[in-house]
Amino acid sequence: VTAEQNRNAIQSLLDAIRNRDEEAFASAYAEDALVRQSGVPEALGGVQRGREAIAENFRRQDPWTVDVRLMFADDAHVCVVGKFSGFMTGTQTLKGNNQPFSTYECAVYTLRDGLIAEQLVFVNWLDAYVQSGIVELDGLLG
Repeated sequence: VTAEQNRNAIQSLLDAIRNRDEEAFASAYAEDALVRQSGVPEALGGVQRGREAIAENFRRQDPWTVDVRLMFADDAHVCVVGKFSGFMTGTQTLKGNNQPFSTYECAVYTLRDGLIAEQLVFVNWLDAYVQSGIVELDGLLG
């Protein structure tokens, strides 16, 4: 698989996210795929294992957008840096308040046979929580 093919696979994933196409989203991942949110413990939802769990997590989330600022690839990886925007709706384990946020993320995808085998996401969640008012900035300052 070439870098261009991997890049196209991730562009298809981003299109599925934008269009809320659950079937296309799920089909981008290998059956045994792993998604990890850097800095978020597994107990708080920072790890999803397997295509079905990843797709279910997508189904539960409100729509979000990624404005891609940089994408580069090789024969096994794609890195996407973008502006990530959505609403802080919360999860089963994390508080939400339905307020908007916009912050940057970097997602590193490892592909196998044209499918995502692993996704490691770096998001500045503190920025999102401060923007949405869940965390008071004054409370963080000494």
